[in-house]
Amino acid sequence: MNRRDLNFIRSDMEQTCYRYECLKQDKKVEPFMSAFDGNMRRYSFNSGNLFKEKEYIPYSYVEKENRVISGLEKFGNTIKDGACFVGNKIKDAAVGGYDYVKGKWDGTG
Repeated sequence: MNRRDLNFIRSDMEQTCYRYECLKQDKKVEPFMSAFDGNMRRYSFNSGNLFKEKEYIPYSYVEKENRVISGLEKFGNTIKDGACFVGNKIKDAAVGGYDYVKGKWDGTG
């Protein structure tokens, strides 16, 4: 690779970053045209904002919906765990009662 090719690659990368910045700012995104195809335009972008996310809005509708869903899931899991606990206690009591009656019937208990 020669120096000219490296300059073309850099120009294409700058154009890509510029287009991404336009996309994040809801601006019109121009179609990509490579420097290898004759595009000599120089592109500038704010590299400090390139990787920043959009501002987080803590009380958005989506978060409220997710809080409700997670609350319902937590409530459902609590009910399920309680029902399993009660079911196991009933099973243990039934098996214990069966063994007691069987022991009395056989004369071993």
